[in-house]
Amino acid sequence: MTNDETVETSDLESIVNRIASYLNEQYNLRESTLTLSRDIIRLSGQAVRFIHRLDFDKARKKIEEAKIKVDEINRKLEKYPELKDKGFISSAYQEYAEANLLFSLLRYNKFISFEALDVPCVSYLLGLGDLVGELRRHILDSIKREDIEKAESLLDLMEEVYTLLMTIDYPEALTSGLRRKCDVARSLVEKTRGDITLAIQNKQLIKKMQDLSDLLGGKKDEI
Repeated sequence: MTNDETVETSDLESIVNRIASYLNEQYNLRESTLTLSRDIIRLSGQAVRFIHRLDFDKARKKIEEAKIKVDEINRKLEKYPELKDKGFISSAYQEYAEANLLFSLLRYNKFISFEALDVPCVSYLLGLGDLVGELRRHILDSIKREDIEKAESLLDLMEEVYTLLMTIDYPEALTSGLRRKCDVARSLVEKTRGDITLAIQNKQLIKKMQDLSDLLGGKKDEI
């Protein structure tokens, strides 16, 4: 190695200082986005609870508040888009996507895209995976209200989401846990199908018992 190829101490110090500056900027960014991510998760969770109560006005307000936080994170991460796939930030995007998907489906009967939400596509897919569980919860509420038709239509949506997610067959390094969510979704779809079948059978049994009671009551009146 010639002298002009030797890394001088002063040059190395400059290199390390630039790296330290870069890491310091990322650290400060991480701290500021951590608070925003927690806010997004909290607001999205509140929105989901309001959706299940069918209070869509309050849910919309929470989603709008969360959107402000999402927009702020996106601005902060313009120089560092790779951070969008990091743990707590990715979780915030997932929760936000899940709340929006549930709201859009139950309010307008349509899916909203990841472009419209301005969230990373993988976070959107993971939010879709979690959506299956929220649809199951809404189906169980529909069964309690004896709205079997609504429950069956939501089961169709659950199956559609699960089936389409299963077509995303890529390594875990790219999809960040999507396979596990698909496994959970499959189990939830099967359980929910069984719940609805049981509810239909119970409803039919009650109807037959009522018909029999009416028939016997009519015969007693004749006597």
